[in-house]
Amino acid sequence: MASLTLKAIVVYYTRFGNTRKAAEAISDGIREGGLEAVICKDVKDVKPEELAQYDVIIFGTPTHYGGLADKMLAFMESLRQVNLKGKNSAAFDTRYVGEKTGGLEELEKYMKEFGMNIMLRGLPVLLPAGDAWGPIRNGELRKCKEFGTSIAQKIIGKNAYSFQRF
Repeated sequence: MASLTLKAIVVYYTRFGNTRKAAEAISDGIREGGLEAVICKDVKDVKPEELAQYDVIIFGTPTHYGGLADKMLAFMESLRQVNLKGKNSAAFDTRYVGEKTGGLEELEKYMKEFGMNIMLRGLPVLLPAGDAWGPIRNGELRKCKEFGTSIAQKIIGKNAYSFQRF
């Protein structure tokens, strides 16, 4: 498959490693979908102004008490100083089975506020109810990879995989 020379970054925060695994699977899917220049980084390793150089930005967070984890919240607040208007974006979170909302919805609010182009409906990645350590439920990493592939395909103009929340 021919690749497009666009830069994508998956920025995540992880507490127990589950959100990192999801971010890596999404990054793999983006590469397989045709974008080669994909970076996957923990928020602690990203300077806010760094994001201005990317064409596609994907944010990921664990859900903490129904919302964003503190470190991801602080990172999103720090992005107010960066012009992200018109940047292609998507979001995902890790959450317990049965949680109706999570950090994903808060990430999307920030993305809208920053004027970003939300390419796809966000992806909740499920963990067993009450078990923050995980592991991520069977099939969830496959969904992450498909989500990443769909992002790449949408960027290069192909039919994207259609996601439904479960």
